Amino acid sequence: MPLVYQQNINETASLCVWQITEEESFFLEEVKAQYPISNAVKRLQHLAGRYLLKYCIPDFPFHEVIGGSGSKPYLASRQYQFSVSHSGDYVSVLIGTSFQTGLDLEIKSNKPLGIRTKFLSEEEFFLKEKSLLSVEDFCTICWTVKETIFKWYGRGEVDFKQHIQIRSISFEGEKFIVGVFFTKLNMELNVAGLVFENYVLSWLIQDINGTSIL
Repeated sequence: MPLVYQQNINETASLCVWQITEEESFFLEEVKAQYPISNAVKRLQHLAGRYLLKYCIPDFPFHEVIGGSGSKPYLASRQYQFSVSHSGDYVSVLIGTSFQTGLDLEIKSNKPLGIRTKFLSEEEFFLKEKSLLSVEDFCTICWTVKETIFKWYGRGEVDFKQHIQIRSISFEGEKFIVGVFFTKLNMELNVAGLVFENYVLSWLIQDINGTSIL
């Protein structure tokens, strides 16, 4: 079974990462695509994400899902808060019953470095000097963190450089915590994350009192 990582964030929320080694037919036995996808790789990732949601919540109400292609999906009943992300051969799901969620999975690359002036200020980039990360890995982590907040916010119209300001980053083994100030809501957030193989995963759960749950 290619479930490679699972963490119970708290009593109501869990995080899972699945390595996609199966053929499309494996997932089609359990789930259907939400909308037509012509690209075979993207279709496989989409099906794997829906399969993982069902793995986490066997009675997950797919018929209630609204949005998804180009917008953050959500349930009409708001019974569950969830976020799905996939990259390369992996898919990840963060799901809970109470708190807004954000999740992003990225394969390491030099692409974020190439556009770093568009989403990182000089003050943020200077934090790299306090870490042992390569510049490529640092930029990938920062991009993933900002994508996580964008997905958590879920309302669009977010300027990654202006509205999402990274203030700190700390590591404990392969795990990290990034402190962020989100100017659109005048709110401090803490994004947790994990570096594994050639991937970076980050997530955010925010409770009703404005506290980030790590």
